[in-house]
Amino acid sequence: MKKQTRILSRLLVVSVVLGSLVTPIYAANGTPVKTNSSVLNTEQVISEIKSKKRVPTYTEVTTVTYNPNSNTYSKGNAKYWDNTMNGYFLSIHRTENQPATYSLSKGGKTITYKEGDSRAVVANAPVTFVASIDPIYNINKLTTTTTVSFIGEEIVNNRKTYHLKGKGKTINVPLPPQAPQNLQKRTHTYPDLEMWFDKETGTVIKSKMLNHEMNVTKIEVSPKFDDNTFTLPLPAGVKMVNLDDVIKEQQQQPGS
Repeated sequence: MKKQTRILSRLLVVSVVLGSLVTPIYAANGTPVKTNSSVLNTEQVISEIKSKKRVPTYTEVTTVTYNPNSNTYSKGNAKYWDNTMNGYFLSIHRTENQPATYSLSKGGKTITYKEGDSRAVVANAPVTFVASIDPIYNINKLTTTTTVSFIGEEIVNNRKTYHLKGKGKTINVPLPPQAPQNLQKRTHTYPDLEMWFDKETGTVIKSKMLNHEMNVTKIEVSPKFDDNTFTLPLPAGVKMVNLDDVIKEQQQQPGS
């Protein structure tokens, strides 16, 4: 009997341990949903996000920006076909009541075009990346401008994420020696930042800062882009111009 009791006790202990390791699956509705507590600390999460290898993705993004001066909200959306690891990138940005903006990078050149314009601008430039959702750009932004804390693992917009929250740092702003004495110790406080990084790709799935919020509503990892994906069909009559020529034109205008 004592032997059976010992065996039963061990089985109960094993069951409790295994149960604590199971991550429950939740039906996400766009609101962060906490999963089990992670054993990782802040430094380990940051290191893991930085180690993510870039992979081709297709993403759809929505943004909401509040303007306190006019007490109005501005909504936008974007689509990104990201194959920067092979030198290709295409984006379409739309803000409500504004013309769409297109950007295509390939072959060492980037073409930008705003809907309704008579010209598209070509520049010699490295392939574009999306700053708002790029893992390395945003991790560096967080660690440079804020004191970062790892909040936990959460499901956001149907993706498993790492939730990081940054308290804005206050720094001394260098001023020229001739500045008035009372200004020589001026400081600047960076805004607080809150970001949710995709566990699989490192992509920022959601971010909050001041009066701005961004959400990745759809992400496809390693999609098969076809031959026609990275093209920019322009309306008839649109002229391609070089960025250097556009700059020269602007410099020659009166008052420039």
